[in-house]
Amino acid sequence: AAARVVRVDDASVVRVEQVGYEGRPADDTMVADMVAGYGCANGEEVDHAVDERVHVVRGAIPRELCGTWYHNGPGRMERGGVVLSQPFDGDGLITALSLRDGRAHFRSRFVQTRAYIEEEREGRWLYRGAFASGNPSGGLFFNPFDFSAKNVSNTGLLPWRAGGELLSLHEAGLPHRVDGRTLRTLGGETDLGGVVEGGVLAAHPRTTHDRIINFSAEQGQGEGRLTFYEWERRRASDDAPAASAAAPTTAIPDPDPEPALLSKVSFGGVAGLGFYHDHAITSKYYCVVENPTSIDTRRLLLEYMIGRCSIA
Repeated sequence: AAARVVRVDDASVVRVEQVGYEGRPADDTMVADMVAGYGCANGEEVDHAVDERVHVVRGAIPRELCGTWYHNGPGRMERGGVVLSQPFDGDGLITALSLRDGRAHFRSRFVQTRAYIEEEREGRWLYRGAFASGNPSGGLFFNPFDFSAKNVSNTGLLPWRAGGELLSLHEAGLPHRVDGRTLRTLGGETDLGGVVEGGVLAAHPRTTHDRIINFSAEQGQGEGRLTFYEWERRRASDDAPAASAAAPTTAIPDPDPEPALLSKVSFGGVAGLGFYHDHAITSKYYCVVENPTSIDTRRLLLEYMIGRCSIA
């Protein structure tokens, strides 16, 4: 659910109401709320220093606060005059607010997914998201038997390499590598060196002091398969491998290597059709909630097939 902030009597107090999607379709107001909430003029990327005289309403930027706050969310809601009916299908826009020595810098860039690049070039929607209905370009005709959903890479961010590389995550696809300093996308989808199975990596990883934990879910005929991954968590302060002083033929270690895979465990034969969104971890267990899912045949035939509802 999205959150809508509503002012009450005291201007300094707000009430946050959940805008649920159950029982009612997304509307223009909901899309406007999402766009405003992510602070994004539709389709615009920015890169500028924060001017205290213009942007700071009260007080000053703390000099002792140093670091970067990252955020990922849907930032492209319209193309070619067609507005998305469901903001969750908006292309991923990563924002970064960096603080140092009492100064601030703000930057935003879109994740350069294959679909984003093609649609920007054509100036119109070409691919359906999981929550879109009918023809993405707004026309009457579409292929109702194409159940694929584009990877909009708009859900999560994971600090990956100690040198600043991030992974941009989405529920329905593989991650994209992003440079944490420039926010530039470093290539297309990645299975992290052939490690990730099933073409999907969940968008809500968990981290401990020394590990990164995430999972992927595959759905088969009447049963599913869950695979959990654990990677080494390295921080920028960790000692990087030193260059070898041996013979010139000796390879020099990568100063910012891919996190080492520590564990990979699969659980097959998971009965039924389930949607696995998130997970928790303990010292001994992986915990997932199996959201029971079924196919509404009536709506599939009477609404989805004629573009009146989404596959989700």
